[in-house]
Amino acid sequence: FLMVDAGSGPARILKTDIASRVNGPSAMPAMGSILTRREIRDVVEYLSTLK
Repeated sequence: FLMVDAGSGPARILKTDIASRVNGPSAMPAMGSILTRREIRDVVEYLSTLK
């Protein structure tokens, strides 16, 4: 595996050296928690008009 850290740069890590792995939260939040149902509908309606 290749791990990239902004501070120290890329580092190669063997899979056998990894004891555990945790997936962090997504940087992209769920749309349902940002927009109301009406706003989502409006966005879909608008996007459907684009060519």
